[in-house]
Amino acid sequence: MARKKTASPKKKRVAIPSRLQKAIYQEAGSGCVICRETEIASLDIHHIDEEPSNNDEGNLVLVCK
Repeated sequence: MARKKTASPKKKRVAIPSRLQKAIYQEAGSGCVICRETEIASLDIHHIDEEPSNNDEGNLVLVCK
């Protein structure tokens, strides 16, 4: 009999420090890293590994909605 996969518990989102947020915006030139658009009203910092508690700079990118 096959075992059911259970969803792993989601980790709690950890606030990204403002200094790190500024560094992410500067590195991306205040534009989306996917479409490269800079004339966007709203940009989000996205966790590459989709783990909201992993705020390592290499895991964060700036994207448009």
